Amino acid sequence: MLLEEYNEKETRKYLRREAWEEGVLAGMERKLIDQVCRMLRRGMEAEGIAEELEEELDVIREICQAAQEFAPDYDSRLIQKRIQKEEEIIEF
Repeated sequence: MLLEEYNEKETRKYLRREAWEEGVLAGMERKLIDQVCRMLRRGMEAEGIAEELEEELDVIREICQAAQEFAPDYDSRLIQKRIQKEEEIIEF
């Protein structure tokens, strides 16, 4: 009986930690998307953005491609959702 209670407690702790980490990663992704969008508004190209932000060109290109649909406003929340949706499709 005590072992079951302990395992449940540890499982909850693990799940909370995992959810927290996912939230942090999503926040970091949103920050990068915001930066890319600001640079797109200034007319920069993916190569220049990647160099300026010191990020992988493929990552920046993915963001730029998703952002095209939302130009010229570049709503970072919607862009992030689009990228996540595309990643879900690729996983299946």
